[in-house]
Amino acid sequence: MAKPLKKAEAEARLRGTAFPAKMEALRRLPEDVDAALVLEVVQGLLTDRGTSTWHFARNCQALPVSVLRPLLASLEGLARGSRRAAAGDLPARVRERVARG
Repeated sequence: MAKPLKKAEAEARLRGTAFPAKMEALRRLPEDVDAALVLEVVQGLLTDRGTSTWHFARNCQALPVSVLRPLLASLEGLARGSRRAAAGDLPARVRERVARG
């Protein structure tokens, strides 16, 4: 796994407009990143770019637990309106990491 970015750098990339920079930042988030900002970016990626929830779930394993918890709650809300967006689609090791806290 790649070395995490510094908090300021990760948040700057997430606020930017470049899609590749956002994806790179999501792969290298520090533990103390602003979870609300990450959630906003992820929700935008899932709705604006047409990224499948399954594809995102397969690639979100490096997200900090502080981000995974609100993300799971958000995906559960989406699942009520869309069968594709079920939080159960997340890989087992991601669900286990969240459960361990």
